[in-house]
Formats: sequence, C-alpha cells, structure tokens
Amino acid sequence: MNVICFHNPDEENGYLSNWYMSEFVKDGIKYSSMEQYMMYRKAVCFHDDDIAAKILETDDVAEIKQLGRKVSNYVNYIWNGKRQIVVYEGLLEKFRQNEDLGYQLRATGDAVLAECAISDRIWGKEESGFMIKVILCLDLCD
Repeated sequence: MNVICFHNPDEENGYLSNWYMSEFVKDGIKYSSMEQYMMYRKAVCFHDDDIAAKILETDDVAEIKQLGRKVSNYVNYIWNGKRQIVVYEGLLEKFRQNEDLGYQLRATGDAVLAECAISDRIWGKEESGFMIKVILCLDLCD
C-alpha cells in the first residue's frame, strides 16, 4: 500500500494541508486556506458572528485556529456531525479552483493520504483522509 504523508504546508506534500495557502471562493466569500474556510463555517454554525468576522479578517492560519477555538455556544456533537461535510465542500472548491493542486491530488492515484499530525485526534487518521480523498477524486473527475 502506498501512503502519502503530509502535515505542514511548507513540507513535502504540504499542498494537502488545511494550512496551505490556496485561495478559493465558496458562496461568494473568498478564503485564503481550508483552515480559514473550516473555522469560519464552524463560527457560522454556532452563530458567532464576531469570531466569524475576525476569521475572515486574517490569513494567519495559526491565529485562525485559535479563533476557531473561541467560538461561543460550541457543541461538540453538533460540529462532529457537520465538520466532514464542511471539509469535503471546502476541499472540493480548493482543488477545483486551484488547477495545479487538483492535478497534484489526482496524480496521487490510489495512494492513501495520511495527515501525520500525531496530536490531531480528528484529522490525523488515515481513514478520514482516505475517505474524503476518494470522494474528492470522483467529484473532480466529473
């Protein structure tokens, strides 16, 4: 089995990272990265307009992540039910609107994409990345 590992945006295969700077537009809003898109959608989900606005005001992914942790009225089980759909929708736009990135993703073939973030209990699993990748590749080929 061929496994492609990624983690930081400035490392090998960094284009797969949510922190990789890759502008795209979704629903009329321009995002600088998947991290910005995901954290913005998290804030909107819980009606935290203040944090949502702050997230859109910066391209600093570390700051965006910290802002995402400050979302008020956050309920874990609600976000657990929505985050994979949110990530899928954002990744689809990231790879559709950045042709070179879409090409690189398709070039991974049948390899398993694995986020090698040891401390990430949500996305640092082969299963999550692989499932989203399979769906993305099918939709990108349409």
